[in-house]
Amino acid sequence: MRCLPRKTFKAFRYKVWLTLKQISFKNRNKKIKQVEEIIEESQNIYFTSDLVKTGFTDQLMGFDFLYKMGKGLGLKYYHTPLSAHRSSDPFLFDPITQKQKVKSDENSTQSNDIFDFLGINEHLEKESEAVAIGDKEIPLNLNFLLYEREKIDSYESLIEEMKVILYPFLKKNQRILLIFHIGPITYFRYNRYTVDQKRHEIDYNSCYKSYNRTDDLESVFTPESKNILVHIRQGDTGTIETPWNTFIPVWHATEGKFKQFQNDREIPGYKRIYPIEFYHFVKELLEELPSEKKQTVVFSDGYKKTFRWVYKSFREKDISLAELEKLKELEPDYDKLQFERFKDLKNTKTVIGEEVDKLYRFIDAFFDADVLVTGTQATMIPKLTATYGRKGRMPFLIVLYHTVKPSLKYVGFNDSSPFLMFVNIEDYDISDVSYRVAAYLETRG
Repeated sequence: MRCLPRKTFKAFRYKVWLTLKQISFKNRNKKIKQVEEIIEESQNIYFTSDLVKTGFTDQLMGFDFLYKMGKGLGLKYYHTPLSAHRSSDPFLFDPITQKQKVKSDENSTQSNDIFDFLGINEHLEKESEAVAIGDKEIPLNLNFLLYEREKIDSYESLIEEMKVILYPFLKKNQRILLIFHIGPITYFRYNRYTVDQKRHEIDYNSCYKSYNRTDDLESVFTPESKNILVHIRQGDTGTIETPWNTFIPVWHATEGKFKQFQNDREIPGYKRIYPIEFYHFVKELLEELPSEKKQTVVFSDGYKKTFRWVYKSFREKDISLAELEKLKELEPDYDKLQFERFKDLKNTKTVIGEEVDKLYRFIDAFFDADVLVTGTQATMIPKLTATYGRKGRMPFLIVLYHTVKPSLKYVGFNDSSPFLMFVNIEDYDISDVSYRVAAYLETRG
């Protein structure tokens, strides 16, 4: 029999260990009661996070889920620094530059990681129990342990189920650190049950505002105006229109990626929204909104990563070498071709690119925005709004889509939320959109 790779074998052995630990003849209620007694009596049971490394907004929501769950269990929090190098070094997972370290300028004052810039690591470090974990560190893979737990349909049932899960691992008179490993599929499934748990809520806004960052950031917005922030994700979800009038998609979810299509409508999928579509919508919105002072800033990661993916993954039967050379000639001016038209709109500017400082400017602009416009290629704005938005002071969020209306229930938003509007880019009434925006901003103040 062929030997299993070492990593696969370790994962298999760990799953077997977890499964065996869950075997018990004690009934559910007795397990829950015993865990509650141990946690109540002990001063030495801690938890920390071990998040799958994804984008920082995913990790932020994943951490928030773990924190509210851990605190709800009555555990103490022990801080493991949060890190999202995918966001801090924007080309870290780029297929061409993934092996290259991003060199930082010696004179730069930038925060090392996005979670430092947000002030979250500093806040959690202060709150963390400053102890040396002694007896046991127990890694618990919640992707496995919470899988298909059908009893979970509320925050209370989540906490109960976690107590059943923790039963075989907690012992009296032991100093224990529970290391919760979790990925997006799991925490987004259960996140809606922790969203409204205010008792253990972290004030992320205060973390950001009170952090003593040395970055010299000037707001992209000027004071005393209504601020509209537009986010147009392209990058690894983009589609290149070639000079010979074909379309090359790179999004991993697209059947036929890295191949040429004669017409955009032939490309499978419905989540792509092009900059020109954003432009027409924003132009109409600005013309329709009341004439009071307003300004717009358009942020996008641009198409550099789109081209990189094509260069790395193309096949000659789909894209010839001669065509590839023409794409390389096109690349330097492609962002300008796609986004330059936005500058024709009154009081509108653009910030295009994946550089770290532009990401930081984008986040800083988010805090000053009154209206947010995004599309189905991106989920960063909804996740930031879910994490940082304050009841009664939420910015108005417009989500553009094609044909199939998306859902934001996984971040805790209902379709009827007063600050949220889905707009079918193929069929909308700009007067209705404008009315909704203006009426909401009146109540927001």
